[in-house]
Amino acid sequence: MIISKRLFVILTLFIFSNCNNQNTSNSNLDNNAATSTSKEQVANSTLTENKIKLSIDSSYNNLAYLIAGYPTKCFQSESNRTFIENYNNNINYKITNIEIQRLSKIKKWNEANLKSNSANDSNYVFYPFSGGDFIHMAWLYPNASDYFMIAREAVGDIPNLFAKDTSFTNQYLRDVEFVLRDIYNKSYFITKNMDSDTKHKTKVNGMLPLILWGAVRTVHDITQVRFGKIDEKGNFIPVLNHGKSTVVQIKLWNKKLRKQQNVTYFCCDLANDELSKNPGNLTYINQSVKSGCNTFIKSASYLMHYTKFTTIKELTLQKTDYLVQDDTGIPYNQFKKNQWTVNLYGIYEKPVRDFIDNLYQQDLDSAYKTASFKGSLDFSLGYHWGSKKQNQIVAKKNLN
Repeated sequence: MIISKRLFVILTLFIFSNCNNQNTSNSNLDNNAATSTSKEQVANSTLTENKIKLSIDSSYNNLAYLIAGYPTKCFQSESNRTFIENYNNNINYKITNIEIQRLSKIKKWNEANLKSNSANDSNYVFYPFSGGDFIHMAWLYPNASDYFMIAREAVGDIPNLFAKDTSFTNQYLRDVEFVLRDIYNKSYFITKNMDSDTKHKTKVNGMLPLILWGAVRTVHDITQVRFGKIDEKGNFIPVLNHGKSTVVQIKLWNKKLRKQQNVTYFCCDLANDELSKNPGNLTYINQSVKSGCNTFIKSASYLMHYTKFTTIKELTLQKTDYLVQDDTGIPYNQFKKNQWTVNLYGIYEKPVRDFIDNLYQQDLDSAYKTASFKGSLDFSLGYHWGSKKQNQIVAKKNLN
């Protein structure tokens, strides 16, 4: 009996110490101070997977598990336990629903296309105009080692919710769920909602919490989070003040595949004139996105249909070997027949009423009546979520 009591005390102190270390480490988040490598090693918990020594960033990992609706190692107060349990149940219900209705279906569909096109499913993945939508990209390309996301929304950060009072923590979790409403219901973030949500309406101040939410919900642990900015030569420069970060580099451990995967989110305006004013940004993108990559584009507001987005359109065509997109991405007429093999799926409809009529692609509509049409879709992914009359374009570059 004496030995049991001692073991209980030791175990309790260990758990408390782990949460206390996490709280201490996360106090740096509130102070917008970047954690040095040596401090990370002290704060992180260490695991061994297949003789690979992993350093899990317990600060961000515990926070990511909390916002993603999973129990964490840290104690919750009795007064907060019911709220957390209800939050977890609600998130799990919504995730299960979109997995059944959408995510598992797009994964199965793309696996078949990758195989028929002899495409490499582990290639570098590029996702322009992504917002914080890591979850769809990870389901579409689960085996990639590197993911590169670009959008205009800020990087942001996550406050140390374990050091906040109950009312703040609960409101932050409600806000995360609110910001994700369009991902759950429609499969994409609405630009005007994201702008309002992350600047005015909620405590969520950027894409990082949404990316980490998606990472945890796709069986990842977070091993490192690095904040930085891009200088005029296109170099990544670490920053101490997270509020001034335009890039976040995240290292993940995929517990299912038992491999490391890297995610970069870059806050950047991709219009031609903005890239011209900030040549370092274009250099960074050009150096980061690997030739022969797999690219994913959806719900992209038809931006690459306009002349002021030709730079990113041309870079995407140059770098990509295998592309999955809807009609809001690169215009169909940009896929030259001698350079690309294009397969079409679903139903092509005119753009939804939020967009002007001249974005309708007559040549794409005609192509749907040819042998390029390969079949229907059993999932909704994009602007026509209401009618479910979705289209998907799979373009494979013809390599010599």
